[in-house]
Amino acid sequence: MAVLEHVVTRAGFDKKVAVTVRCYNNEVMTREYAREIFQLITGEYGVPKARFISPTLDGAAHLFDAANDAGRPEALRVFTVDDARTGVECRTLEQYLGALGY
Repeated sequence: MAVLEHVVTRAGFDKKVAVTVRCYNNEVMTREYAREIFQLITGEYGVPKARFISPTLDGAAHLFDAANDAGRPEALRVFTVDDARTGVECRTLEQYLGALGY
């Protein structure tokens, strides 16, 4: 969180775009952590979009819940990732599951 704060609060950071978080299938994306990081990016720092790359299925579910609970589902994008580092943009958990072949 300290690194995120340093990047977002430095002079010259364009808060009109998005913050991208690479999850690398991070197993520690708890419900509380998802809510905290989503609120920090889109609420406290005022960045309109938060993009998360390759969260676990549970992590993605927690992120979509956090965005919906905050009343800002449009502020969240979750992307799949493959070996070529290309991904599919997903705006719902159902899209994410489908893109992963579930």
